Amino acid sequence: MIFFSNKPQERLRACAKELTRLGISTSPDKVTTSSLALARETAGATVFLSVGHLC
Repeated sequence: MIFFSNKPQERLRACAKELTRLGISTSPDKVTTSSLALARETAGATVFLSVGHLC
């Protein structure tokens, strides 16, 4: 199981700690951000981001 955070400024360790505090035992290697996922999926590609109301 992998957990996604939409807070790229938040440390993955802090997210894992908060989830564990809430009763969901996990570790930082099981937490990622949308930014990190995008970077992994688009490595080497040209990426155009839509910001605001474009899409």
